[in-house]
Amino acid sequence: MISTPIKSVDKFIVENVPAKYRHNARNLVEWLPKDGSVKWAENGSISIDGSSIDGNIIDFVKDTMRSRKGSPLRGIRQLIEALQKASVPREFIGNKQYQRFVVSPPEISGNDLAAESKSEADDEKLYHGATWTVKEFVLAIGLLKSSLGLPDTHLSQPLKFVGQILPQPNNSPCNLYKFKKFFNCKGETILTKHYHCPSCTKLCENTCNDVDNDEVVENDDLDMNGDSCDCGEKKDYFIEIPLISQLECLYQRSGFFDQLQKSRSRVNLSNYGDIYDGNISESLKQNNNILSHKNNISFMWYTDGVRIFKSSKYNIWGFALIIFELPYSERYKIQNMLLVALWFGDHKPVPNIFLKPLKKSLKKLYEGVDFYIQDLGEVSTVKRILLCGTADLPAKALFLNMNQYNGKFSCQICYQNGRTVEKRRVYAYDEDIYLRTEESVLENVEQMLEINKPVRGIKGPSIISKICPNFITGSAIDVMHNSFEGVTKKLLEL
Repeated sequence: MISTPIKSVDKFIVENVPAKYRHNARNLVEWLPKDGSVKWAENGSISIDGSSIDGNIIDFVKDTMRSRKGSPLRGIRQLIEALQKASVPREFIGNKQYQRFVVSPPEISGNDLAAESKSEADDEKLYHGATWTVKEFVLAIGLLKSSLGLPDTHLSQPLKFVGQILPQPNNSPCNLYKFKKFFNCKGETILTKHYHCPSCTKLCENTCNDVDNDEVVENDDLDMNGDSCDCGEKKDYFIEIPLISQLECLYQRSGFFDQLQKSRSRVNLSNYGDIYDGNISESLKQNNNILSHKNNISFMWYTDGVRIFKSSKYNIWGFALIIFELPYSERYKIQNMLLVALWFGDHKPVPNIFLKPLKKSLKKLYEGVDFYIQDLGEVSTVKRILLCGTADLPAKALFLNMNQYNGKFSCQICYQNGRTVEKRRVYAYDEDIYLRTEESVLENVEQMLEINKPVRGIKGPSIISKICPNFITGSAIDVMHNSFEGVTKKLLEL
């Protein structure tokens, strides 16, 4: 007989399990007294129906999981791993000569089952040794299906083929049923369709939203289930990949939060080593502003479009966010970038429609959203701010709702008018240049709405001004086209 432990088994095991699994352990030990067939002995052992339990507790838990219907308690697999690694004396783990206690899964709700299923599916690899998870694979197939406009029936054979050519065994959804089931078991929508009318430039969902002035106009004549708007135009749709859900996955990834803290110290105060050292960012770190708290983060937006085929007008536009708090070496890795929206069709996106769902998510994040942070082992509130953004000149003009780069007052930085020389627009050097500011541009918008004509290059309201406080001073110059494609070199030769 082993010596009686100083602490009772339930408290002992909870305190010795790592903090991030402690909640799961507490759920297990609190359930035991509720079962009349389970009795605690004073020395910390367990009897069920009068019979003591011998054998390894972990083996017993696994046997219990196999013998009971339904899924085990949420987090039980992680708890088992934690028990194996925890500093618990051998009389409680691994030695077959001791008196045992048993943990068994209680009855759990459908929400807990869905959450456990979601957690396991998100982390499950496509096959042993694969770099892709099942979630990433299914998401990629879903995006391809949507962008090419493929019907569901056209996925059956490709899914079966991919399942056969991947290393065996694998977790690939080999048929349409499993593919759809993956999305249905999530408890939340991974991809959200937003219908809109390309003619009316309105969202066609529960209401018809006039996104230019943020008013919601009820429209009883709009057939929400039909293919056409009330104006007769066929409805199109774009895809939202919810930002908050993506951030939730990132914070649950081990090491992610620790990486966010690495770039917060400035190496050299006399120069700028990163955009995080800039004036806008520095001002937001002071006086208890949003970036003064270690949990809060800042984003940069980027967008561009690409044609699928040279002979077709059909193109795809993505809208992505980059997290500045990550080290530069990690910032642009695909697993750390946030693709939040996709637009596809034979016409360019309407930004004031395209970014409407993102605006709602960013507003929630600005006010604060609770995430479970794996590296802290606890739930913490995270806030964010959209710090700046960039794109090539045509895309930037489109999203800021300004004249293109070859028009009057087309510069996003200053009020350079330009002039026509031999049928071309040129922008000669001028000493007396006035820079644009957020206030001056918003004033130009009001003037434009009064006369219904562009004012100093501003064609109308931009939703970017609603989601990015520094939408002008934070509008970065496109370094790729201005430096890496020969423009700077050409200027030096003039």
